[in-house]
Amino acid sequence: MDGKIQLDQVRELLIKAFPNEQFRHLEFAKEGWDNLVVIADHQRVFRIPRCPDYPRLEERWALEKLKDKVTLAIPRIDRWSDNPPCMGYPLLPGVSAPQEWLDFPSPPWIKDLASTLAGFL
Repeated sequence: MDGKIQLDQVRELLIKAFPNEQFRHLEFAKEGWDNLVVIADHQRVFRIPRCPDYPRLEERWALEKLKDKVTLAIPRIDRWSDNPPCMGYPLLPGVSAPQEWLDFPSPPWIKDLASTLAGFL
């Protein structure tokens, strides 16, 4: 997903992905490196990949493995859609990462780091 997207477009996508949900209020969150991030109804985060080859399954697996191994709040993915691709989880407590952490594309070494982390898990 690339370019400027409007909240109405996001609402349509989320309704298609999760037809039993109601999305009364949507707002863009600080955008991540590889996902468009939207907060729904002040309580749920939805992440929509910017490109089709984003490794969602690998991320889901890693988050599941990490949840009981670290003291940080880890997203507990409880909404998943393959068509359109997106995932959701309850909003985590705390503050967002500073914008300067998010203002650049994924570093080239990120896949190596992910592979190393997966080997650790």
